[in-house]
Amino acid sequence: MNRFIKKNLFLVGVLAISGAGILILLGMSAVKFFEMNKYQAETEKMTSDLEELNNRMRTPIPPFRKNVKFIQEDTEGYKKLKKSIHGYFGHTLQDAMTVFVVDLRKQSMERLISLGEMFDKSPELANLKKEFASAVAMWDKCLAAIDKGTADLFKAYRDVKRVEDEEDTQEGRARAIAAQQKKIADMINVNDNLIVQKAGILAAMDKSYNGLLKYFADKVADGEKNEEYKKWAAGNKDDAKELEFYYGICRQNLTVDVLRDTFVEYWEQVKHLGGPRQQTYRNFRLERGATLEQPANSKNKPVLWDTDMWNNARDKFKVAAQKSMLEKIDEKNLEEIFLSAFGLPRDLAKNAILVEAHNSKMRELVREKLEKGNVFVTGVNFGQEQLELIKSNKGFIDSGNTRTVAAANSTGTSSNENAGGASSSILTAEPSDVVRNWEIIGDIAQRIVNANIDSLEGFSYVNLAGDSSNGNYRKYTYIITLVSRESQVRAFMQLLADAYKDNRMYVIKRFSMQKQEDQIQDIIDYASGIIGKEEAADNKDNSGSGDNKNVQVKTAYFKETKNYPECVAGRSTLCRATLVIDYVEATGNQLK
Repeated sequence: MNRFIKKNLFLVGVLAISGAGILILLGMSAVKFFEMNKYQAETEKMTSDLEELNNRMRTPIPPFRKNVKFIQEDTEGYKKLKKSIHGYFGHTLQDAMTVFVVDLRKQSMERLISLGEMFDKSPELANLKKEFASAVAMWDKCLAAIDKGTADLFKAYRDVKRVEDEEDTQEGRARAIAAQQKKIADMINVNDNLIVQKAGILAAMDKSYNGLLKYFADKVADGEKNEEYKKWAAGNKDDAKELEFYYGICRQNLTVDVLRDTFVEYWEQVKHLGGPRQQTYRNFRLERGATLEQPANSKNKPVLWDTDMWNNARDKFKVAAQKSMLEKIDEKNLEEIFLSAFGLPRDLAKNAILVEAHNSKMRELVREKLEKGNVFVTGVNFGQEQLELIKSNKGFIDSGNTRTVAAANSTGTSSNENAGGASSSILTAEPSDVVRNWEIIGDIAQRIVNANIDSLEGFSYVNLAGDSSNGNYRKYTYIITLVSRESQVRAFMQLLADAYKDNRMYVIKRFSMQKQEDQIQDIIDYASGIIGKEEAADNKDNSGSGDNKNVQVKTAYFKETKNYPECVAGRSTLCRATLVIDYVEATGNQLK
């Protein structure tokens, strides 16, 4: 064998290499085989899963009956979310109502704490009191910060023009405006964060409020088991009676929604009587409210507030509500405005004389607001105007809304017809529509002032009653013509876009803007070489030759900036802008 191997070394080597190669190939084949089997098994499993899913699709609902519960829960959640979203569509007094309810709850809880401290000197109550007082202080501080932030933001918008005028060159003005806009954007972010903090502070107040309720529940509700309270109550019957009265109020945990639902229930019971709104307000205040001396009117229903404390909280409502409206709030209209926060439209007792007086008063208030804000308003009558059709080159016609236009044609008058008194549309309109129309115009006027607009050349409504063809919403359309700088027009549009933070929704439906030219356009033409070539030739600098000759323009009209002359006269910065604006509000919660 050894001799054979020695004589055939080459053959043996070839056979050895071939054998090794065969073994390697067999191993690789085995690996691929097992891998293919794995993939085949996975494919068969996926096919089986698909068949099972297809079978489930064809089976009746019962196997998935458990999902019905989840669907119902999601539906209820969406309903609640929809209700909260509606707050952005016309519930302009929502924040004022929140301030009112918070103050009403705060007064009752503070009185309960002071009574509880008569018999309970424990550190636990002291800590709970401190926590609640801290949350109340943070709430007041946050409200003050929001008011200051809003005032500072409006001032920053008005300062855009001043910042722009302080720069001599176009490049400098561009930089200054960009810096001011950056400052405004930062202020908006800060104010938005304050709004988020406000919600968090409100939640903290609720938490500390509920903590105190639980504490007093152990002391008062289970008083028979609490010897300390039982002994104190026996010797202080009047104080104990008062403590239990306020504990009963606090444990109702009044919220804005509960208050609104309570009023809706009351309104449905009394609306057929057709009594004065002021009396309706006063009766409602007594319906579920009470004092120790005077019990509530409602029988077998828990007391929700102390009627004396109600009046104090109402003053807080008045201050908060005044921030959101131009109309002056006084004792004559406060009660009606308060009821409007529940969704009851103001009707001025449906008295034509009161409607006309309100129309005239609000027109003067709007004019006064604009004039004090240095907005030129001569010739603007805030009347009715038809919304013109717009037709594109492709045959598309945008009429805004054919129903709105038809209503404007049938009842409308031109803005000139409104000069000097109430128009026929005012006299024939529903009083609630007149009040709502002026409330919206007042808000837009405040935004025009805050944007520092130079001149208001036109302001008209399309239809006092608005358009409610979509059922759940009503939109009021306004046509506004402004003359100001582009930066101020942009600021006004931004203020309209940010109105949702005040529970208002504006939609800019149409917008057009043109550059305003002044009386010295010929100077610009002179600079462009269109006219005045002879004068330019007289001012040539003869130094140099050919194309290198330098033409010196008149320095009275131009200033050198880097390598280019900039015109310092004859350049208009004014633009004429026309906007068609829809104000949208939800109508589902309005009472009738």
